[in-house]
Amino acid sequence: MRPGDPVLIDDGAVDVEVLDGVVTLTGELETMSLTEMVTRLVAEVEGVVGVNGRLRFRLDDTHIKSELPPRALQLSATERRL
Repeated sequence: MRPGDPVLIDDGAVDVEVLDGVVTLTGELETMSLTEMVTRLVAEVEGVVGVNGRLRFRLDDTHIKSELPPRALQLSATERRL
């Protein structure tokens, strides 16, 4: 997954409960990195004071390294103007 790519999550994969600004997430997603990203995104929502991330995952992908260096997908200033 690259920055800017849409994140697709199956309907019903995540249950959300909110009590006094604390969000509890339960369910199962495909990868560990996706569960971490969803938890971080929910934490950034205005009004959320805490997140209980109880999401499970099928694959621990945190040890998998990309074949491309991190800057490989960045465009130069010239390329962005095209």
